[in-house]
Amino acid sequence: MIRFKGHNIMRQYVKNKPVKWGPEVGFGESVILQLTKSLSRLGCEIYKDSFFNSPALQYYLDLQSIRSCGTVRTNRKNIPKTFPPDKEMKRDDSYSLMKRRQSGSSEKIDVQCPLMIRKYNKWMGGVDLMDQKKVTYEIDRKAKIKYYLRIFFDLLDIGVNNARQRKLSTVVKTSRRLQTSCNPKSPDHRMIKSGVRKRCVHCASKCVENRTYNICDQCGVNLRFTSSRNCFAEFHIK
Repeated sequence: MIRFKGHNIMRQYVKNKPVKWGPEVGFGESVILQLTKSLSRLGCEIYKDSFFNSPALQYYLDLQSIRSCGTVRTNRKNIPKTFPPDKEMKRDDSYSLMKRRQSGSSEKIDVQCPLMIRKYNKWMGGVDLMDQKKVTYEIDRKAKIKYYLRIFFDLLDIGVNNARQRKLSTVVKTSRRLQTSCNPKSPDHRMIKSGVRKRCVHCASKCVENRTYNICDQCGVNLRFTSSRNCFAEFHIK
């Protein structure tokens, strides 16, 4: 979305967005369907946020053999009324509509999908990341100008941001090559806690934004370590 307060008919009101008036591009579902035309019948997986997702979109993507995962807003059409309200759910709670018969019994039980949640959290890490970064040092300034100049300035900001990310990735890879090789299980390299939460250099080399308190006491760089990702070991393996 590009900020613009001038007069133009190509706009659509979007509730709960920081930029409530955006260019008219149709419904979120049509955007996804347009972008995934070349993926039909390839068995690909796509991940999206609640602005684009809906039960209808999931149905149409399934017809094209495209696996899809994403959050969805409760006011979307065809959302089951049995969903518990968000205010009644606590952190790490999940609710499932999938059911199967219990082994040796005719009783049906709920099928939990923790893998789906983990995969969504993994692959959706970059959503709106570009906008978050470029907004800090935007070239564009507030002024009453033609709408097409807003588009030009926004594309220029995106280009500058992408160039910086590519340069950062190159610097990280170069610094890793200059470091002496080591064994990740060696006592010479230990993972300790830092008082400052900084960017994981291994994730940054892949243009992914993740921050952590974990730091290698020998290399002096922050490295992510969770139940699903061990950047500390991957960083030290040559």
